[in-house]
Amino acid sequence: MAKKDERMAVSTEILNGIKYIKMSGWENAFLQKISKVRDGELALFKKKAILDAIITLLLELTPNLITIAIFGTFIYTGHNINAKSAFTLVSTLMVLQNPIKGLPGAVSSLLDLKVCVDRISKFLLAEDIKADYINSNEVEYPDVAVKMKNGNFYWLTEEEKKLKKKKEDEENEKQKKEEEEKKKKDGIEEKKEKVPELEEKKEIESEEKKEDSPLKESVSEAAGENENGAEKMILKDINLDIKKGSFVAILGDVGSGKSSFLFSLAGEMKYQVENQPEIIINGEMSQVPQQSWILNTTVKNNILFGHEFDQKRYDDAVKYSSLKSDLDILINKDETEIGEKGVNLSGGQKARVSLARALYKNSDIYLLDDPLSAVDAHVGSYILKECFMGFLKNKTRILVTHKFESLKYVDYIYIFNKGKIVEEGTLETLQESATFQEIKEKYNMINKKKKPVMKKKLLLKLKSKVKI
Repeated sequence: MAKKDERMAVSTEILNGIKYIKMSGWENAFLQKISKVRDGELALFKKKAILDAIITLLLELTPNLITIAIFGTFIYTGHNINAKSAFTLVSTLMVLQNPIKGLPGAVSSLLDLKVCVDRISKFLLAEDIKADYINSNEVEYPDVAVKMKNGNFYWLTEEEKKLKKKKEDEENEKQKKEEEEKKKKDGIEEKKEKVPELEEKKEIESEEKKEDSPLKESVSEAAGENENGAEKMILKDINLDIKKGSFVAILGDVGSGKSSFLFSLAGEMKYQVENQPEIIINGEMSQVPQQSWILNTTVKNNILFGHEFDQKRYDDAVKYSSLKSDLDILINKDETEIGEKGVNLSGGQKARVSLARALYKNSDIYLLDDPLSAVDAHVGSYILKECFMGFLKNKTRILVTHKFESLKYVDYIYIFNKGKIVEEGTLETLQESATFQEIKEKYNMINKKKKPVMKKKLLLKLKSKVKI
């Protein structure tokens, strides 16, 4: 079962990223990876088949051997066999034969049952995330939409962290043993041939990491990882008040805790019982995550998300999420079936479907986890001005962003660093801040690197048009 789970995990990972594997030409590398796991599973299947054959043979022979042994012992001890005793013995053995034959199958089924029960038990007995620190208090805080006091949150418990480390150590040890065995079999020459390929793969991976989008940054941040991917992201001593109808920006470097902050407001993070935080949320809340959750159903059902259909609300949601032109392109408009995980939608379209879903719900507070990063510049500008500043002008908006162009529209800015609020204020007051300037310089450097690539793409498009 463990080998089967390993193969399924690798297969799922490959299928989810098949587009990038094809684009990068890594088919052979991943084919070897899945073949290696499959070979291990087949080796166990072979052993199981041999054991099953031996057990089946023994089960077929055992009743006859037992009969011969009993009759032989009976005669050897000086007793005489008659029809009565022979019939009784044979009848008894025939009755016992079927239960004995079914015993190995029953044991195998019980082992499978134990594995299934253990898995279900692990899920059902998992620690629940308590959100009792989130309350509503309109009487004491009538003008406040969101208030956080003593915000200390984390993703993994100490026990989970130890188990994760133990599992990683076991996997590393197992990998080392497999590599040593392979070296003995294949020899030094084969190793020398594969080294350049591995180095080239590492270079490609490192380049991809450098050019990762804010989406990947947010996902790793939300997963509670640091630069090494091992430690948990912690939010420490977060204290803030966000007024009703205000437009607030959350700014910070990669892994500073921006997305984690939004998840803490949604009640998705763990906290220290001895140092319990306090959150006041006055109003209904909607979240627009960067990693959009798309259902395998129609575009319309993805936007409605189980709510009753209202034509005006629906039209407004489609309009202000800038989805109208996309729906016109689709074959069946908003009745077009979306594939699993939104496979037939682009990243920008998925983000806008997620935004339309939040707009349709018509909440009081909107948690916007950098939805503008996945869309084109002109679309982002439309959503910012027409949707955030226009359609939602009376709502409370909390926007996580990397785009400094958006900051001139917000009322207040919080700057996060290493899970803490290090700076806060309006854009005018933060202009001279060293932290603000540092983040701005990094953003400008990334933009400078992107511009030559964009120019090359435009030139290629122009050349293709000229040839036509």
